[in-house]
Amino acid sequence: MGSKYDKAKDRLKQVMNQIAGEVDPEIPLIPEYCISGKGDIFCYDPSQRTFVKVARGISAFIIYRNYDTQGRSLIYTIAGDMVCIDPDELFLLGLD
Repeated sequence: MGSKYDKAKDRLKQVMNQIAGEVDPEIPLIPEYCISGKGDIFCYDPSQRTFVKVARGISAFIIYRNYDTQGRSLIYTIAGDMVCIDPDELFLLGLD
């Protein structure tokens, strides 16, 4: 069984292909989410080990649920950020 990093890497590849329009019909699409609220939110970027300002209202894809010990999800935003965020801050947009 692969590590959580391998699973996250595979899911990120799938998201990138989905954004680019290269969809495999045998693999289900990953639903799109939106960060709720207005203004900005500071989210933890695990690769940089720092906090990043992310605009609320931006679309995102969940890469890995319960990524850290605080129960935050690792998401990839349309702006290109990969950050951890509380799942309560996200709402489902669907498969646009």
